[in-house]
Amino acid sequence: MSATERKHVMPPRPLIPWTMGLCAGMCMSCILVLNMAADALLRERAPAFGPLWAIPVAAAVFVVLAHSCARLAPLKRWLYAASVGLVAGAVVSAWWAVGALSASRALDGRAASGLEFVVQGDPSINDDVYSYTCEARADGKNLATVRLSCDRELKVGAHVRVIGRVSRFENDAYGRSRVLRGEERKVKAVRVVSVDEGSPVPLLRLRNGLLASIAPATDPARALIAGVVCGRSAELRAQPAGDWFSLTGTAHLIAVSGSHLAIVGFVIEGVLQKTRCSRGLQRAILAITLVGYAAFTGASPSAVRACCMVFVTLVVNGAGRRRHGLSALFVT
Repeated sequence: MSATERKHVMPPRPLIPWTMGLCAGMCMSCILVLNMAADALLRERAPAFGPLWAIPVAAAVFVVLAHSCARLAPLKRWLYAASVGLVAGAVVSAWWAVGALSASRALDGRAASGLEFVVQGDPSINDDVYSYTCEARADGKNLATVRLSCDRELKVGAHVRVIGRVSRFENDAYGRSRVLRGEERKVKAVRVVSVDEGSPVPLLRLRNGLLASIAPATDPARALIAGVVCGRSAELRAQPAGDWFSLTGTAHLIAVSGSHLAIVGFVIEGVLQKTRCSRGLQRAILAITLVGYAAFTGASPSAVRACCMVFVTLVVNGAGRRRHGLSALFVT
């Protein structure tokens, strides 16, 4: 049978794949567990454990319905997927919550001057105040992730010692969002005592050198280039030009996401197709390059999500299966 004939007899892809049930179950259990963890980290009120019983109960009900109800036979795969998603999301979220609470307790009674902070990413800039996600260390051991605010720019990977105050986040929209991003405390630096930039890895050294050449703080156009090429949008968002993108609904253009990786991947794939490399080697080179580009731009959640979708597509193509965007999205 020819490839054309096989294509005609292949069943159509579902409009909504059953992997959506898996994704929905994970999202629901994550919402319940992580909000309880945020309450405990913010210490505004005692966490309510009662709603958590809904997760195993719902998972058990879905399994029973899928196994015993004949009328729901067409939805059996959906029900099983949702139950697995509920349990998996609860387990992973609970594991994260235990680690976050343990890290938060490790900072109890510690002064900022007794800690070393390692900058993990680009800053957010507000009224000349720079805020960074940092790893707080003591005696060479990572204790927790914190939000460090100071009055100067620091490079990614820098080791910083400050005099300041360690405190909890307020239970408002900002504080809750930072806690759910994994930042257990906030640190307000009164004075920066020392900064050791160390010797960054080659990829980070390349990014820092490129950003120094672009100089995003000097001009909105340069800030835009830094955002599009290097994934650093702090300077652009701190200028009026950043508000223009928000007002026009085009802020996603300065965040490295699927469109950026699609362009990079298209160029690399076009070059590789002109070589004599095997298809397997081409896929491996493409995957490694996209991971490198995602890391180069700061490994934002949108870039990681896009990388995972590309991996799903490459695996599917390598296995001789047809592409299906929604299935790749829900699996990711």
